[in-house]
Amino acid sequence: MLAWLPLSLWSGVGVASAKQSDLFIQWITIKGNKTFSDSQIKKLLTTKREGLFSFFHKTPYREEILKKDIDRIRKFYRSEGFYDAMVELEEVRKVSLKQVRIVIKVQEGPPTLVEFLKLRINGKDTSPWHPELMNLLPLKVGKRFRIEDYKKSRKIILRFLSEWGYPKAKIDQKARIFRKTKKARVFIDVDTGPVCIIGNISVRGLNKVERREIFHNLLFKIGDRFQASKIKESQKKLFDTQLFSFVDIEVTGLEDRTSPVVGVLVRVEEAKPYTVRSGFGYGTEDKLRGRVELEARRFFGDGRRLKVYARGSFREQSLETSFIQPHLFYSNHWFEWKTGWQREDQEGYKVRTFFSAPRLNLALFPLTTIYAGHNLEFNKLDEIYANPDPLNQLSNRQKDNYFISSLVFGTTREKVDNPIDPSEGYRIYLRSEWASQWTGSEASFIKASCEVRKYTPFMKRFIVGMRAKWGTIVNLEDSQEIPIFKKFFAGGGNSIRGYPYQKLGPLDSEGNPLGGESVVEANFDFRFPVKIFERKIEGVLFFDFGQVAEKQINLSLTDFRYTTGCGIRYKTPIGPLRLDLGYQLNPPDQDFFGPFQFYFSIGQAF
Repeated sequence: MLAWLPLSLWSGVGVASAKQSDLFIQWITIKGNKTFSDSQIKKLLTTKREGLFSFFHKTPYREEILKKDIDRIRKFYRSEGFYDAMVELEEVRKVSLKQVRIVIKVQEGPPTLVEFLKLRINGKDTSPWHPELMNLLPLKVGKRFRIEDYKKSRKIILRFLSEWGYPKAKIDQKARIFRKTKKARVFIDVDTGPVCIIGNISVRGLNKVERREIFHNLLFKIGDRFQASKIKESQKKLFDTQLFSFVDIEVTGLEDRTSPVVGVLVRVEEAKPYTVRSGFGYGTEDKLRGRVELEARRFFGDGRRLKVYARGSFREQSLETSFIQPHLFYSNHWFEWKTGWQREDQEGYKVRTFFSAPRLNLALFPLTTIYAGHNLEFNKLDEIYANPDPLNQLSNRQKDNYFISSLVFGTTREKVDNPIDPSEGYRIYLRSEWASQWTGSEASFIKASCEVRKYTPFMKRFIVGMRAKWGTIVNLEDSQEIPIFKKFFAGGGNSIRGYPYQKLGPLDSEGNPLGGESVVEANFDFRFPVKIFERKIEGVLFFDFGQVAEKQINLSLTDFRYTTGCGIRYKTPIGPLRLDLGYQLNPPDQDFFGPFQFYFSIGQAF
């Protein structure tokens, strides 16, 4: 027989039948909550199920902990503007000898709304900054009064003024809460203080690294007007040099509010001169893969870096050396030279390549980099699996060896919140390659590609991801075939997910990909949280379409191949573990592969 026991009786009657230390929580129910979801409230609780196998492992029940949890919920509601909210333990239901279910009842009541908001800057009710600041403030007239918004308003104003050269601004905030009428009146008085310039820059913590390496990466100098974003960006830029394991930039002299001068103190800890990294993984397309890397910092002094790394999988193997010379001409220039050997065993061909690729990079803007360089390749085409015409073997029309000398130009622009698993921002990649007899190349072509990725948060919990890619290659010599390893291929876990790797587009009679001179790809992801055993799981619904054309692309909507599917992501520190299932909506006539494709890998599809 099931027993219903209120908390007040539990310490008496309940303990007689079972010790509190022997009881476990099977489930927690929240009743009466309208503004906040169950999951939002349960995140406040210490009394909850824990562990990966929490369906089988229950948290022990503790009355004193549950009382603190209920008090925490009350404080949460008050901080959210519900000053008359009532939270109480309605019942503890004993469902077995050692298991209980807890019911917490919430009566929210009406919220307190912001009735009046007054912002004064240097004693004035109006200024050129008023419209923009009022728009930035989370506190709004008619909106629920939240303590978090009240505190955040102060930070937003200070950040805004620091960007305009006022790091010594002082803010006086007051809020009056009227419990009976459920209204709040907020007063914010701002004293901007003087506009400030940077008076001196000092550095601490240097040992082997030259002092000029610090100043090469600072986006400000003595005499510049103070700008908070440049302080933050300089800190990131210094850390990205990989010369330092710790970087902190502190603004000094803020206590003297009358002086228009501030100082900057840069504190660093130098990183070790050598680093060895290794890792391995598994993916559906390349199977087992691994990487070993040796990096030498301060290579021949200054900020030069040398990397030597070997990578291997069932599909590709490579040994590569990369040399980076920062500040070649100015602080925003750097030179990079990659050289090495690579072997590819793709679906349509097998090739070995020795390459040398020097490149000059220019950080045109904080988020934009343009580059120009030279690409020198010696390619040995070991085997061609693709066979478009049984009477005229493709391998007979392709040379065994290719010497390619080309000029490369491109630009990248990136602004994302998380490089490994972005949820907001964008990435843009543009690249072009020109090879001809004028550059000393045996093959003559122009190859260009453009790729755009966009990540947009939706209703705070969902993410919409979009990707579009276009590419084309133009043969400058009609008498010679474009090498197959320079053509475009599509299909796979990072491309059109309803098709096998590289098998979207022209295929031979045995299902081997021929590649094409043009490609179009588009991907749409709808990512949403999934609660499984209290773990960070993300679900994905996707829709992809694209096509590879044998010649220059001239496609209508009916020529594209469309796929849809779903997937799941398990978040880890090195990126999400990804599992995707794609389905072809308009499969090709060939029956070389089924309409369903399954992919497992690490990292998002794009």
